[in-house]
Amino acid sequence: QQTLDLPKLEGERITLRCEIKDGGDTEWEYEWRTTSSEKPSDQNEHSITSVTGSHSGDYRCKGRKKHTQHSLTDWSDPIKLTVSDSKSHHISFKVKIIQLIKSLFLFMFIFKVYIVMY
Repeated sequence: QQTLDLPKLEGERITLRCEIKDGGDTEWEYEWRTTSSEKPSDQNEHSITSVTGSHSGDYRCKGRKKHTQHSLTDWSDPIKLTVSDSKSHHISFKVKIIQLIKSLFLFMFIFKVYIVMY
């Protein structure tokens, strides 16, 4: 069993799809299980229009052929949804830009000193 990591920023849209390999044309019913506070749908697709921290968690699904109780699939491998606060993402981006600017100024200063000394 493998866990697929799915990092997202707060506010982004996400669609999880449950596909049954070699499912053919059979009609399937779907069941989702999650460790988040989200209540997934009973469709093969589960969409979240604007993710928040409360959507973070593991998601897995399984299918059952309609009109029968016996033909069940195993639970899928989990998908781990991790939602990051978009503000902290912007802050880290700004810090990287500031560090880049400082490095550029330092490079320019060293370059000027080199030219003056030469």
